[in-house]
Amino acid sequence: MANAVYNRIPDLVKSFITQDNNGFELATVSLIRLLNQKDPKVSSELKQMLTDYRAGKKDIQEARSLSSVENALLMLTNSRKGINDLIVSNQIRENIVEIIQSYDRVDELRRVGLDPISKVLISGPSGTGKSTAAEVIASELKLPLYRVNTAQLLSSYLGDTSKNIDAIIQFVRTNRVVLLIDEFDSIGVGRDENNDIGEMRRIVNTLLQTLDAWENRGILIATTNRIDDIDDALLRRFDFDIRFKLPDKLQRFEIWQRYIGKYVDTEKLKKIALIVDQTSPAEIEIISHRALRQAILKHDNVSSMLVRYLGTFLRKSGMSKAIVVRNLKDIDKTLTLQQIARLVDSSTSSVSRYLKE
Repeated sequence: MANAVYNRIPDLVKSFITQDNNGFELATVSLIRLLNQKDPKVSSELKQMLTDYRAGKKDIQEARSLSSVENALLMLTNSRKGINDLIVSNQIRENIVEIIQSYDRVDELRRVGLDPISKVLISGPSGTGKSTAAEVIASELKLPLYRVNTAQLLSSYLGDTSKNIDAIIQFVRTNRVVLLIDEFDSIGVGRDENNDIGEMRRIVNTLLQTLDAWENRGILIATTNRIDDIDDALLRRFDFDIRFKLPDKLQRFEIWQRYIGKYVDTEKLKKIALIVDQTSPAEIEIISHRALRQAILKHDNVSSMLVRYLGTFLRKSGMSKAIVVRNLKDIDKTLTLQQIARLVDSSTSSVSRYLKE
C-alpha cells in the first residue's frame, strides 16, 4: 500500500508543474482511495480539499503565472462586491442569483443531466452595471476574475487575433476563473459586415468553436452595448442573455441615496431622481462624487452644488420642462431665473411662466 501511495507522488508533482488540473485531480482522487483504509483522517482531509476546490469555494487567488501573451491579453481584477451592491430590477437580480446558484450547486444539476450556466451575455447601455455584475458573480463564487484586454486582442502587433483567442481559452481550460470580455461586439461582429471580412470571419469562427467546446470549468461573461451588431450564430451559443436598462425612478433614488444620501435631504433626492431620468448608475456616481468634492473645496451646500452639475442631464430629460423647472426651484430655493434657464436650456420668460403655472 505504501508503494502505491509513493508511486502517486511523481504524478502529483508533475501535474502541478505542468498546470494539468485534470491530472492533479486524478492523482489526488487516487491518493484519497489508497489512504481511505490506512489513514482515513488524512483521506477525509484530502477529500474535503478536493470538494472545496471543485466547488470553487477556495479563497480568491491569482491563477498560475501568465505567459507574455496571456499577460498582455488578461488582467486580474479583484472584487469584493456582493449581490447587495447591485441596484437592478428584480428580474436581473434573479438572473444573477440563478447563475451563482447553478455554479454553486453544479453537482446537483449534473446528477440529473444538466450543466451549470457557464456562458453569459450581458447587454445594455454604458454605465448600467454590466461589468459590475460580472464582478459580483466572481466575488460571490470566490473565483478570480480576468478581464480580456479587447484592444490588445485585436492589435495587429500581437499577431493573429484567432490565435490570441486560442491562448486565452487554453488559460481558462487549466484554471477555474470567471473570464470577462467587455465590448464583445468588437470581436463578435456579424459575418456579413464589410470591414476586414476575411479576418472577422476567422475570429467569429474561432469564437463559435470556443463556445461550442466550453468545458464548464469556469464562467465566460461577455458584455456589449450593441447586441444587434453581434453575429446571430454567436448569440445562440450563450446559455443566458441578460438585458440591462437605465434605472427607473425608484432605482435612481436608491443610487443617489447610496452615493450622496448622507448630505442631501431625502425629499430633494426624490425630486432629483424624478427629473434626471436618463442617467446610468455610473453617471450618478460621477456626479455625486464631483458635487461632494466641490462642496467641500468651496465650503458650499452639497445639494446646491449637485444641482449645478445636472444641466447636461436635465436637457435630455423626458419630463416636461415645467415639471423640471418647478422641481429645481423646490430643490434649491436660491436658484435665479437665469440659472434655471441655463440648466434646462430655456428662456427666462419661459422659466418664469413655468413657475407661475
